[in-house]
Formats: sequence, structure tokens, C-alpha cells
Amino acid sequence: RILMWYTVAAPVPGTSRSGSFFLTHLERFRRQYPRRYDRTATFLPGSDYIVFRLTGTGRAVIPHEGFQTYYWRREDLSAAGLAEDKMPEFSLIGAEPGRLVGSMARRTGLVSGIPVFGCGVDYLMAMVGSGTITPGLTCDRGGTTEAVNHCHGALLPSAQSRRVSGFVPGTYTYSGFIKNAGRTHAWIKDRLLGKRIPFSRLDDLARRSPAGAAGVRFLPERFADPAVDARNVPLGDCFRIPSDRVTDGDLARAFLEYVGCSVRRVIHTLRRDGAEVSTVRATGGLARSVLLGQIKADSSGLPFQVPVVADAELLGNALVALRAAGETGSLEHAGGLLRIQAEYTPDPVTARLYDDVCGEYASLSRA
Repeated sequence: RILMWYTVAAPVPGTSRSGSFFLTHLERFRRQYPRRYDRTATFLPGSDYIVFRLTGTGRAVIPHEGFQTYYWRREDLSAAGLAEDKMPEFSLIGAEPGRLVGSMARRTGLVSGIPVFGCGVDYLMAMVGSGTITPGLTCDRGGTTEAVNHCHGALLPSAQSRRVSGFVPGTYTYSGFIKNAGRTHAWIKDRLLGKRIPFSRLDDLARRSPAGAAGVRFLPERFADPAVDARNVPLGDCFRIPSDRVTDGDLARAFLEYVGCSVRRVIHTLRRDGAEVSTVRATGGLARSVLLGQIKADSSGLPFQVPVVADAELLGNALVALRAAGETGSLEHAGGLLRIQAEYTPDPVTARLYDDVCGEYASLSRA
């Protein structure tokens, strides 16, 4: 059974202040499915389950010991009534947890016995692969949920953004999220154009509508719960539609502008917290949208860069493995060699229009 991080789980007494992203989900699983919990030998983070399948070795991979707080500590497990022997040992990122077993070698076509390196969670690898693990740099990762992650070199005492330890000890990651951005992007594309149509066609459709999307505004409330069956949600229910002359292009553009304004909101929060956000590197599936890249630049007033490898978590994984194999130096230095394939700079005219559009979205979110 898979317990997804974005599934809402009520705080559990004794663990609500532990800082763990795992324990509330595990405690809920234990309470709802006690027999399954008892029969489970080990609970593994998602990426570490893949390593386990490849090697037969179960570990929880973290960048440094400071990350144990976000996973689990012995005292947190005890307070939650969870069995310590069901949790894997920790392994530092880049350590060699095992070697490819014969059965998986036959399934994958790889050579049996080659080393397999655990690399940890995807957002950290996206930061490594986009060269944003150095203080002052920002990664915008557009996945199922879009996350803006800023690396800072010191604690920000009164920050409203979520804070976790940075990839490099002594740094901190401050973050904000646009929930279900990628999931909704795919749903809208499928509804307007069809499942087999490439995402680039949604850009083409949205370009038929002027900036401001003729007053159409996306309403994200129907996607607040990942358990909602989107197949049963009428497309029109997800938009504020001011007239009967609205086109499919208006709907497509309105959604992209909602994402751009949401990214702007996160960046403004980071700046109020004291983070100096100046340039943003966009990664993930949403980074492939040329129009969205320009909308983000126009709405935020900041340049947005897209690396040559847009799926930066894959490059981050490769860099970690290369360093562990002794093939490269520090990951901070590797980030300085990053190549950029596109940069979107703000257009001042459109930026002024988006001040009003984003103001509308801010009002809608408070309503």
C-alpha cells in the first residue's frame, strides 16, 4: 500500500510537533489497518522502495543527520506507538546501499552486481540538478504539486514559508506550494484536447486568448482534495466565466495564469520572510510550457530559467551517483556548470496587467 505525502492526515497526539512528514500517515495506517500494520515488515520512503527492489537492501536515504527530524526519531516513534523495528536504518546520500540483484538485472537488462546509489527525495534532487543548493538560488519544480524552493544561508526568524534543512549542512530550504498544479494541468489538457495530444498543443490553444484570458479565472477548490474523481467534475465548474463568448483558449490561458499568479504569491511570501529571490530556475514537466514560463516571468517580475535537462531530479540523481563513484567533485561546483536552454524575462506591459489579474486571484483565495 502507498501512503502519499499529499494525502491529508490529522495530527496525532504526541507527534504533531515532531516535524516528521511520515509519522501522522503511519499512525493513521496503524489505526485504520491494524492487521496490515502488524504484517508489514518495513515501511520505506517511496524512492528507497525502488532501491530495495533493485538491491534487496532497505534503507532510508537522507542528505545528512539533520534530516532525521523530518523522517522519524526514536522518541517520536515511541510517542506515536509505532514499532521501531518496522522502520529502516538511515543511510547518508551517495552511500552504496547494495548491488543490483540477478533477478532485477534480468528484468532491466543491466549488469548484475553493479552498484546502486540511493539519492533521496525528488525535490532535493531537483535542487541538486538545477544547481540551486547554494544560498540565494531558487528552484521552481513543476510536478504533480508545484513547489518553489529557495536555498538560504541562515535562519529567517519569523518566516511564514515552510522551512526544512538544506541539502548542504548549515543551509535551509524555504518553500511554498501550488497544490495539484501538474495534476490539474494534465486534466485540463485532456478535457480540452484529449489524452493523446501533446502538452505543447495546450500552449498553442492558450495563445489564442489575450493576456488576462478575457476575464476568465480558474477556481482551484474542486481540486483541493486529491481523492476527488476529476472525471466527475464538469470543466465549467472550475472557472469563473464572465460571458457566453468564452473560448477554450480562454480556459487554457486562465489556468496557466492562475499557476503564474500562484508562483508570484509564493515568491512574495519568500521575500517578505527575508529571502532574496532574484532569478528562478524552472524544472519538471511544467517547465516545458513555453507560455507558462513567460507568464511566470511576467507575473513575478523575475527572470525564469529552464535548464537543458528540465527533469532536473534525474540529473541530480546522476550527479550524486557520479560523486559517490569518484567521478566528479562537489555538487555545489557541479551546479555552477549547469547549462540553461531558455530564459524568460518579464515584459513590463504584460507585468502591469498581471498585477491586476493576480490581485483578483488573491481576492478569490481570501473569499
